Amino acid sequence: MLWKKGWIENRRSGAGTIHQLVDYNILRGDDFQYLTSSPHYSHTGLSHGAVAQVMAKLLNCGAPDLFNGVIMVCGPDPIQRGHHLEVQMHLSHYNCKLKFLAKAVTVQMAAEMKEMVFSAGVKILAAHKADVELLNRIIEKQKPQGSK
Repeated sequence: MLWKKGWIENRRSGAGTIHQLVDYNILRGDDFQYLTSSPHYSHTGLSHGAVAQVMAKLLNCGAPDLFNGVIMVCGPDPIQRGHHLEVQMHLSHYNCKLKFLAKAVTVQMAAEMKEMVFSAGVKILAAHKADVELLNRIIEKQKPQGSK
């Protein structure tokens, strides 16, 4: 797998654009099928409300935005509509990472400062189980004693 450098933008109307550095990998069909059936992703689809809540909080968006292409994965390499991606966000506030699977539902390209930038509006499919569990433990430890 070849990981590429990029960033995530939240282009929801009325929201401040959020830039989050990421690494991403464009998955071949057999790699995508392997990951979706693996224990890492098979039980953490966004249909699980708790997983969707965590992702929406991290990306500063509403749960519907996780599915409608408002969240953009951007970088210098072309991404085509229908491509599946594994994305790794670096969560410096929590000192951990979070990987998730996504599908490109819209694509754009633009020149910024004389460089081509490719953007894919994604539908987030599932989050990496161990990463979500670690993040939940960190968040729980950061809560003040006595609050739930």
